[in-house]
Amino acid sequence: MINYDIIGDVHGCLDELRELMGLLGYDQNGVYKTRHSNRQLIFVGDLVDRGPSSDGVLELLIELYDQKRITVLLGNHDEKLRKYLHRGEQTMRAGQMLTATLAQLEPRGDAFLSRVKEFLEQLPYRFAEGNLLVVHGAVLPINRENMDQLSDKELKSEKAWALYGQVAGINADGFPIRLQDWAHAYAGPYSTIVRGHSVVDDVETIVSLSGARIVNVDTGCAYGGMLSALRYPEHSVLQVKALKTYYQGSVCE
Repeated sequence: MINYDIIGDVHGCLDELRELMGLLGYDQNGVYKTRHSNRQLIFVGDLVDRGPSSDGVLELLIELYDQKRITVLLGNHDEKLRKYLHRGEQTMRAGQMLTATLAQLEPRGDAFLSRVKEFLEQLPYRFAEGNLLVVHGAVLPINRENMDQLSDKELKSEKAWALYGQVAGINADGFPIRLQDWAHAYAGPYSTIVRGHSVVDDVETIVSLSGARIVNVDTGCAYGGMLSALRYPEHSVLQVKALKTYYQGSVCE
């Protein structure tokens, strides 16, 4: 049986990521140091934007991913970068955060950008094993474990919820209004759901009406908060404090 260490939104915070990996007991090759223990890292997505080294985070995780040492999910910020690299600047306007990320990536050269594009194209938007489900944003209230049973429309909606969460329109500042209703009402087959996407002060657990635990591990590292990891199945939390505040914009961007 594989046990997992599930890391929240990294957002370009490379130094904190390396520190957290060490605290969790992994070397810089993503190998768990304790012999006879079978652990693996999972990343909930949003690897890029806001922080100082999106390029460094991508370089590290691409290397570990290629060695099949980690699982990485696609977050909405990663999806925006993926779309930009796929479509090109002629068909998609880069916003302020994406522009800053591209400024970190582009000096690495075309070969690196090509590898980043290839990497992002491969990433899934969900990970499920046994009673555990990991997504970036939210879980669409479809109470069927077998994804093959979903219609094309349901699959499209499920991916949108996984990437962007449950959204109820746009606020006066032009940012999405994010809801947590789905977590309280969840009645699906998984007893533990781990997600990120919505910044909380500390790792937050919501117990749904069915008794499932929905754990949010996005503790706002880029905002000067913490980078957090949930150990599963132990349900213990390890964290490192951000070295500084890297970003002061809206948490809904």
